[in-house]
Amino acid sequence: MSQGKLLVVFVTFGPRHLTKAAVLHKYAPDTVFLELAGSAGKYPWETDMENLPFQLIRLFPSRRQEELSRISVFPKVLKTLNHIKPDVVMYHGLLAPGFQALALWSKFKNIPAILHFDSWSENKTRISWQQQLKGKIYKFFFNCAFVAGKYSKDYLISMGYPKDKIASGCNVVDNNHFRIKSLFYKNNYKYCEKEGLPEKYFLMVARYSPEKDHHTLLKAYKRYVSSGCDWKLVLIGEGPLREDIKNLIKTLELDDHVIQKGWISYEKIPMYYSFAKCLIIPSLSETWSLAANEGAACGLPLILSNKCGCVPELCIPGVNGFVFKAGDPDELAKYMQKISDGSVDLLAFGEKSKELVSAFTLESWALKVLELKGLCLGKARMFSNPMNMKVF
Repeated sequence: MSQGKLLVVFVTFGPRHLTKAAVLHKYAPDTVFLELAGSAGKYPWETDMENLPFQLIRLFPSRRQEELSRISVFPKVLKTLNHIKPDVVMYHGLLAPGFQALALWSKFKNIPAILHFDSWSENKTRISWQQQLKGKIYKFFFNCAFVAGKYSKDYLISMGYPKDKIASGCNVVDNNHFRIKSLFYKNNYKYCEKEGLPEKYFLMVARYSPEKDHHTLLKAYKRYVSSGCDWKLVLIGEGPLREDIKNLIKTLELDDHVIQKGWISYEKIPMYYSFAKCLIIPSLSETWSLAANEGAACGLPLILSNKCGCVPELCIPGVNGFVFKAGDPDELAKYMQKISDGSVDLLAFGEKSKELVSAFTLESWALKVLELKGLCLGKARMFSNPMNMKVF
C-alpha cells in the first residue's frame, strides 16, 4: 500500500461521506478527512459525528455552506493544512472558497492533488472557450482525476485533460446498507401499512428544485392515470418548489394518486425503496444521481431521463429500465405504462439493477483513491484493469 498521508476534503459530511471515509480508513488508517461546513441548504442531513473511527476535522461545524466567505474560510483552511501536512490532497473542484485555498496551498507547497469530479457536458449549458480554459486550470492544479463515469470522463478529456490520468467510479453509496435494509422491510410488510404506503407505486427521490423536473413527471403521471393505469406515485424530498408542486398536483386533480412524504432520513429511506416497484429520475440536469445507486441496490427497475449522468453505467434500456428524453412527458408516460402493465419482468429488471450497481461499491471507491494516491506519489501505474486493482 502506498505510503504518505492523504487528506480528503468535502464541503459537508453526510451519511454517504461518513461511510466512504470509514472504508477508506480501513485501507489507509493515516488518512485525514476535512469538512468545511457543518451543513448545506440543499441537504438537511442528520449526521451522527460521535465516536468516528477516523480523524475528521470540522472547520465550521455550526455554519452552513452558504454562510461561508473567502475571508472567513481561507485563513482557517491554510492554517489547518499547515498543521496536517498532507502528502496528497483530494477535493471536489475549485468553486467552493475552501477548495480555492486548497488549490493555492497545494500548488505553492508542491503537494499533488486529486480532482474528485462528476460533472459532464450536457448537465449544464457550456461555452466552448470557457471549458478549454477550465481544462487548463484543472491540468495546472490537479495531478490526476477521479470521475463518476463515462460522461464525466469524456467531458474532462474534451477539455484537454490527459486521458491516462483519469480513473472512473467516484460516485458510490453503501450498497449493503440499502440492500440489507430493503430485504428487512420487504419481509415485514407491516411497515408499509404503518407508513400509509400503497401496494404498488412509482418512487421519485429528489429535492424540489427546477432541475429535478417534477413538472414533467406529474404531467406524465396525469397521462398515465388518464389511460386507466392505477399505480400510485410517491415523492420524497424538500426544497423551494414544494408548494408549487403541491399546487400542480391539485391542478392536475392527482390528490388521490400522489403522496408527498417530505425529507426522509438515511436510515429510513430504504423502506421506501423496498416497497416501490420502480424508481423514476426525470431530471433536466443531473451530474449522476446517487438515488439511482440506492434504488438499484434495493433491486428496483429504473426510469431515467437522458440527462442523468449515470445512464451508461446503471440503466440498460429494456434490460433493467428505460431512458427517456428529458422534458418529454409523453415518452415518460409510455415507459411508466410499460413498467406497470405486466409486459416486462420486474424481478429480472431489479436483479439486473443490483448487478450493475455492484461495480460501484465503497471498497472500489477506496481502492481507486489509493491507486490515485500512489500515482501522485510515483508509486503506482495507471488503471489497466480497474476491477482488479493493485494498491502499492
